[in-house]
Amino acid sequence: MNNELQTLTRQVLDDPDWYVRRKAARLLRRFPSQEAMEALLKVLVEEIDGDVVQAAILSLAKLGSREMLEFITKPKIMMSPQESVRWACSYALGAVGSVWHFEHLYKFVNDVEWNVRNETITTLERLIKRVRLDEGKGAVGLDHKIHLLVRMLQVDNPSLQECIIEQLVRFDPELAEPLLIGRLETENECIKLGLVKALGRMKCGQAVERLVSLLADESLRVRLSATEALGEIGGAKALNLLVAKLGNQNELILKAAIAGVLNQKDFPFIEAVLIDSLRNDWNTRRMK
Repeated sequence: MNNELQTLTRQVLDDPDWYVRRKAARLLRRFPSQEAMEALLKVLVEEIDGDVVQAAILSLAKLGSREMLEFITKPKIMMSPQESVRWACSYALGAVGSVWHFEHLYKFVNDVEWNVRNETITTLERLIKRVRLDEGKGAVGLDHKIHLLVRMLQVDNPSLQECIIEQLVRFDPELAEPLLIGRLETENECIKLGLVKALGRMKCGQAVERLVSLLADESLRVRLSATEALGEIGGAKALNLLVAKLGNQNELILKAAIAGVLNQKDFPFIEAVLIDSLRNDWNTRRMK
């Protein structure tokens, strides 16, 4: 152990001045050694000053220490009253953790402090992309990956939802589509919205029947997403359902249905279908 490292490990653990201990904790990240990491891990157990704990967490993250995960996921540190410590935990989980730490990160999604919430969303997006890089290595089965990503859809954040949907769409559709359709039974609106959007982008013909039932969902957002998804999927059945929605009194759903119908470029008879629908609608109104 060189002299500087020896001095820093002594200071971070024993110096009576919190400022000196914090400075030592920050400087120890320059030493990728077992001695430095052991001293910093000891800080997580013994230190009572939040600023020193935060410095130790960030240094351990820079050193790539996965050993610290056991310590920072305990309530004593993770639920610290000090904002900077919670922020550091979120950052560290993104640096050396995995999507399997979602349950811990979920505690920060609604944190009272904006910067903790923001860092948590950034961390979750980083971990989701890490799943993408790990795809095909067989570390985790497809069903488990999809199960976890679908659970993460419950976080009502547009940026995070888009990141998850992009990942779901990348999976082998033959294997992934049945798993996604089966999870549409959820009562969670955010999860349902994410699944509907993913199935639409995958142009999943198997999902048409289930999407049809969602056109009567009590949530306007779900009904609108289901209409848009049917427009993306296309096909004769989806087309007929979209045409039926042209009489919908909700302007958003009406616009989505029109966009979906106009998107069916593979159907040469689209104009005739629209004309017939409008004629039937006019006749219905005249008879009232």
